[in-house]
Amino acid sequence: MHYHPRPAWAIPEHEATPESVFFNRRAFLKGSLGAAAGGVVGVGSTLTATAEAADKEAPKDQTLDMYPAKRNPAFTLDRPLTNAEEAAKFNNFYEFGPVKTISLLAQRLNTRPWTVKVHGLVNKPKTFDIDDLIRSMPLEERLYRF
Repeated sequence: MHYHPRPAWAIPEHEATPESVFFNRRAFLKGSLGAAAGGVVGVGSTLTATAEAADKEAPKDQTLDMYPAKRNPAFTLDRPLTNAEEAAKFNNFYEFGPVKTISLLAQRLNTRPWTVKVHGLVNKPKTFDIDDLIRSMPLEERLYRF
């Protein structure tokens, strides 16, 4: 028998959400879905205008010459690859929206200018530009089967 002691900060599950909220969750979800559906109509035109303006101002990708990356032969598959156009349209990352077929909106994400700042308890604080960061590492393509 395994014993897993509860951490000191843990609270009983029944204290995490008040019963009034729990029992009204369907009303909450219905209201949230209505607000989200109404917001999508209004947000679409805003996203389009913002994306178009950003496309005009965004610097070009300085790493395009690095692609396609060399394929690592240690990672081979026992079946044919999925068609690239089909795979590119499928999304399990919901940062761009709540549906898997959101590839058009995901393409509007501007990654330039973009920087990573390393600071705090480090010996040499530094800010990296995305293109410098990509160029500082070797790129390779690996094929995985899930």
